[in-house]
Amino acid sequence: MAQTDDTKRRVRRSAVISVLFVVISFAGITFVQQQLFTHRARVAISDFDYRFGHYRAIYEYLNASEAGTSIEVDVELRNLQFVNTFLTFFNLSSLYERGQAYLLDPFNYVHPSFDLERFWLDTDIIGYLSIPAIDLKLPVFLGTSHHNLNRGLAHLTHSSFPVGGQSSNTVIAGHRNLHFARVFRDIELLVPGDEIRFTGFYQTLTYVVVYSQVTHPDQVDVLHIHSGRDLFTLVTQRSNGLNRHGDRFVVTAERVE
Repeated sequence: MAQTDDTKRRVRRSAVISVLFVVISFAGITFVQQQLFTHRARVAISDFDYRFGHYRAIYEYLNASEAGTSIEVDVELRNLQFVNTFLTFFNLSSLYERGQAYLLDPFNYVHPSFDLERFWLDTDIIGYLSIPAIDLKLPVFLGTSHHNLNRGLAHLTHSSFPVGGQSSNTVIAGHRNLHFARVFRDIELLVPGDEIRFTGFYQTLTYVVVYSQVTHPDQVDVLHIHSGRDLFTLVTQRSNGLNRHGDRFVVTAERVE
């Protein structure tokens, strides 16, 4: 009898040790994944700023200076100015005037609407999003493919490119949780008046939250362009995990100068 009790105690002890080992291992893997995700996001943002930061400064100076047109600028900056002009035209003519019939579930788009290489930009990162109220700063990639959403946030195909302008609505999608990082989970905490900043190739655009709502996946009217308004929309899953069929949480913000 004593031997049986001793055997049971050893079994229970082994089970407890096994459970602790699994829990500690899981916590360790989670920590490593989260650190890797954070590190890669920071590197992507740092590289983006290194490449385009000085061009943003020159571009903003040229726009603000009456004598800016007489300043000599290099070829890459002129290319960026051309891209900005095209994308502004793309926003207004190709999207709003023609309608957005192809704007469906925001997690269905795999391919971007165009390739930045045609504008001499060998990159798929188009900027980064900063939301001070929830301490969020993540890179934004072109097209909501699995690959892009696993690295950060993604620009939704068939929505306005993030260059601002009347009658535009930029939609940025992100997973609620990813690699045990929070990603867009905390956007549910945003309230009207909170700032959303997008830093792109040319400038930093500032928006303020107007409202938020829960929608069904096929309720895409909340992602549409509204005449005369300069909008910025964030969208994520309402539930945890990678559920593409659950409700969405949508935050709508409007541009401020």
